[in-house]
Amino acid sequence: MNDAQIPKRHKAMPLWAWIVGALLVMGLIVAATRSLQLQHRVRAVRYKLEQTEVAFASANARATEFSERVDALNSELEAAKSQRHDLETKLDQANSENVQLNKILSSAQSGVQEMQLRLDALQGEVAGAARQAKERNNELQTKLDQANSEDQQLKAKLSAAQSELQDKQARLESAQGELTDAKQASEAAQSEAAKAKDQNNKLQSKLDEEHSEIDRIKNELDKVKAARSSTDNAQPAPPQPSVKEAPPETPARAD
Repeated sequence: MNDAQIPKRHKAMPLWAWIVGALLVMGLIVAATRSLQLQHRVRAVRYKLEQTEVAFASANARATEFSERVDALNSELEAAKSQRHDLETKLDQANSENVQLNKILSSAQSGVQEMQLRLDALQGEVAGAARQAKERNNELQTKLDQANSEDQQLKAKLSAAQSELQDKQARLESAQGELTDAKQASEAAQSEAAKAKDQNNKLQSKLDEEHSEIDRIKNELDKVKAARSSTDNAQPAPPQPSVKEAPPETPARAD
């Protein structure tokens, strides 16, 4: 472009104006560029800020959740500590009770051993008493058998005496029928009847003594049986022989 083509008004503008304008244009361009850069940076900062806020909110939520979990774990830890304390207390109490039970068990075992020794000694005494009672019972049974045998013999003698007495009474009755004809024979028969009566009374007295002896032996045997039943319930009592008392003798009536 030459000077002829430049308008006159341009020729009228000084050089400094062009410089200022160029500087202004350059400043505007620089400002626009800086503005665009600042906008990009602001957008980036806003984006980062938004991301930071989201991350902060997420971190805050996670921190809250973590705090809640920590509180829950602390509560569980306190509950576990309380349960552990309770269990330790119960364990100490159980150990104390176990010690007491061991002492009681040891004392009970000592008492059982002592009672076992006393029981063994008592069983020995009972066995000895049972043997003695059995021997005494056998001895009394032998005496009772002898007394029964003697009683049978006395009964046989009494029966013979009664038969003889009945015979003599018959003879006496026959003699009494003939009293008017044979007074001497009647007196002799009465004398014989009196003798038989005396003999019968003697036999009856002896039989009463034998019955008294039998009753005494029975009483001793009952005492032995009572002592034996208190020490040996399993041993059966010996059968007690039944002794029939002889009917009392009917004395002959003398006319």
